Amino acid sequence: MPKCYNCGVDQLGSLVRNSSCAVPRCLNQVCIVEGSTDNFYCPFHQQEFPTKIKNLESKVAELERKSPGRGSISTPPQEIQELRTENQNLTTALSLKVTEIKELQAEIRASHTKLSELENQLELVKKKLAA
Repeated sequence: MPKCYNCGVDQLGSLVRNSSCAVPRCLNQVCIVEGSTDNFYCPFHQQEFPTKIKNLESKVAELERKSPGRGSISTPPQEIQELRTENQNLTTALSLKVTEIKELQAEIRASHTKLSELENQLELVKKKLAA
């Protein structure tokens, strides 16, 4: 009675066909149920799975040790903190300078308006003296 090499269940009454192992260049044949679309591996390559799984788990563990965990918040180094503080101070100073420039421009416009008024008054006084 044919057995499934993947699960070991008797395949009584099922059509069974021979297929190649899913590993490239492996010449071993595997008996699988007709119509199955899964990739099956021969018993030799199935023995390698636990080793491959352990290797992958160790690689994952190594990568997790090397990289900070997801969502972890690490304290920035002192230099980065100093640069952030300096950046904040410069941003604040720049804002103050922009405000100061706007105030000075307003004073210039006010002075220009006063100067224009004084020039007009001076012209009126000159006209009265000339008359």
